[in-house]
Amino acid sequence: MLEPYIDLNLDYYDLSIENRNNTYDEVTIDSAKAVARHHIGVKCATITANEDRVKEFNLNKIYLLQMLQ
Repeated sequence: MLEPYIDLNLDYYDLSIENRNNTYDEVTIDSAKAVARHHIGVKCATITANEDRVKEFNLNKIYLLQMLQ
């Protein structure tokens, strides 16, 4: 909504379950580092990977970061 009225330099990270799986969850680590670096972040809702989602989406595994939440 702010663009094109305000020139923003945004970092964007695709945290969809498919992209987290494709990147072996590196995208989650990269986005967390960006939040720490910029001291701010906005995250939309995503699917939490659990045993049922591993089967449903044919995921590589349940990643540690999701298990710690």
